[in-house]
Amino acid sequence: MIQRWIAGAVLGLFAVSASAISPYIQGDPVAAGSVQAVASAVEAKLRNEGFKIAGRYFPRSLAGYGVVIATDDAMLSEVGAVGGHAVLGSAIRIGVKADGSVAVFGVAMNEGENSDGEWIKRIDMQNNIAGLPYEIYINNKHVEAPHGRFRIALAFPDVGMGQFMRVSSLPNAIMDAMSNVAGVDKKTTGDAW
Repeated sequence: MIQRWIAGAVLGLFAVSASAISPYIQGDPVAAGSVQAVASAVEAKLRNEGFKIAGRYFPRSLAGYGVVIATDDAMLSEVGAVGGHAVLGSAIRIGVKADGSVAVFGVAMNEGENSDGEWIKRIDMQNNIAGLPYEIYINNKHVEAPHGRFRIALAFPDVGMGQFMRVSSLPNAIMDAMSNVAGVDKKTTGDAW
């Protein structure tokens, strides 16, 4: 019986420490300037380290923030060998801010109350801008994207239930946007992964 208590306590400690891991790591800062200039400086650093720049993203209603998306041949080779949903691992997102400090196809949500800039402000997660834009990809001739509930939880693990409830309509809005971009009828929420 005492062994069970000890094992339970050890597992509890691991569970607590595991929940503290964030998918975001603060990188080396670059000189402050316009967010586009900061993104260019980050891109130059990435190229110097052998990465390829896949794109950039600047949410319309979140001035001073942006994302640089990079990849490299080794990542693409590994992802290609695995196939399927592993394509989500083919890009690294690096969040950039105009002050110089924050890492597939990207789909922006630029309209209305569910625009990227608006909902990010509602949950106060501007510093995790690297979680945008959303991924959409082609897998065996099927257009796929992770469900909004999964994607938001994955990209913004520090969002509490109260914060998440402020954007509870967002997963369906994401599904609608992805369906419109892909030109297909959306699956029901129950069918989406």
